[in-house]
Amino acid sequence: MGHWPGREPYPGTGTGADGCRRSAQRDRDQADALLDGSSRRRALLESAERWQQQAVDLETQTWSTHTAPAPGDRVRAWVPCCPGQSVALQPPADDRLVQCRACHSTYRLSLVDELDGGWGAAWTANPQLDVLITRKHGVQPA
Repeated sequence: MGHWPGREPYPGTGTGADGCRRSAQRDRDQADALLDGSSRRRALLESAERWQQQAVDLETQTWSTHTAPAPGDRVRAWVPCCPGQSVALQPPADDRLVQCRACHSTYRLSLVDELDGGWGAAWTANPQLDVLITRKHGVQPA
């Protein structure tokens, strides 16, 4: 099961790709306050570039996970960002938007028939979607 690549955003900057972008801006702002050519300024600007790249990676990253049987002929798929978080779906299922309950990262989830009686889960990070969570209907595009 995959985990977010790289590092966690600075506290107070948010999560996911948006948190990485705000962390990059924070590093750039700190670098602007320092003298040109200083080693600390260079380190902060390099860090900002890494944060920016991590944001891009998070928006285009795809993970594959296994599933496990769940009650009611469903399968349980574990969310790639937060250990212990999962969703249960009735296969076969079309692509579906799901959101991690812990960190609120949004994904497009596809169940993949593994042709051996089991199902795999393909997760694509989808942080740019605005979602409305409803108790009756799950995650719906806003």
